Amino acid sequence: MFFDPIIKFFFPKICSYCDILLEKNDEFLCLDCLGNLTIITHEKLFKQELHKLFCNQKTFQEAKALFLFEKNSTSQELIHQLKYKKMPEISNYLGIWMGNELKKWDNSNKIDMVTNVPIHPIRWIERGYNQVDGFAREISQILEVPYQKKILKKTKYHQKASKSNKQTREKNLKNSFRLKCTDKIELKGKHILIVDDVITTGQTLQHCLEVLSKIPDVRISIVCMAFNAQIK
Repeated sequence: MFFDPIIKFFFPKICSYCDILLEKNDEFLCLDCLGNLTIITHEKLFKQELHKLFCNQKTFQEAKALFLFEKNSTSQELIHQLKYKKMPEISNYLGIWMGNELKKWDNSNKIDMVTNVPIHPIRWIERGYNQVDGFAREISQILEVPYQKKILKKTKYHQKASKSNKQTREKNLKNSFRLKCTDKIELKGKHILIVDDVITTGQTLQHCLEVLSKIPDVRISIVCMAFNAQIK
């Protein structure tokens, strides 16, 4: 476009973490900050730790995370900008990245559809978007499967999870999700990939899995942007 050079001159792209000017082909992060992300998609240790969080759910198949969530780091700032600084395009960027990683996964061709962890309508109004919508959409396009965003519904509105202790968070999450899709037969026997932003204790997704388990013969795998691993 004619105005692109002018826009780029007055509004240059800068790194989301260190604020230096980005090179022409860089998106959101400079090469140095991108290199500071701990990529764990194919790391066996973190795969095992993720598995432990959900292995009590009979419908659970597998879980994967793109990178490690670390405090006061590139990963924390990237997620913060996505959720609280009106930068939903980060979700798409990470979705393309994760989608291409999932293409290397042996079970990627067995996924029937992608859905996301829903947010409450009031939270959507506050933020203006669901921070995992672009992530889910890009993954579904790369895997060439439908993106079904209306499978689950968030029925409870409560304070931000980061401000809640474990007991309060568990109380808030109890019965806070329900099936939005009333036709369980349509989803019978499907392998659903559900996506979220950050997994710490896995409580949110455990509650989602419990609700999805009401679908006959369903299988569920999980993908997230970041894993806040509690490895001692």
